[in-house]
Amino acid sequence: KPQNTANTEYKKTTRHVRNAHYTQMNGWLFVIDLFRPSLVDEAERMAGRVPRNETEIIKCERCGPVWAPPEVAAALPVVKGIPRALGCPWCHVRKAGKAIPRPLTSFG
Repeated sequence: KPQNTANTEYKKTTRHVRNAHYTQMNGWLFVIDLFRPSLVDEAERMAGRVPRNETEIIKCERCGPVWAPPEVAAALPVVKGIPRALGCPWCHVRKAGKAIPRPLTSFG
């Protein structure tokens, strides 16, 4: 049987485009999954709530005492027993004029 070359080429091209589309979509889904925790934490902060993983208290030079993830607090320099930072994940929330939930501390 003679094959319709145009139809065969169309099927190959369509299959290639569909496969490329799925590959690209899977790549974007991977990126979204990778950044999802950060996006969720950011939404929590902007809503004035402390993200679940922010359990340590640090002192930000600009914001004062704030909540931070343990891995952030562990990486900061400690002055008089308190992790200190020049900036924090809450800085842009403060700059946006939104409320920051404060930990109860004896330092200011």
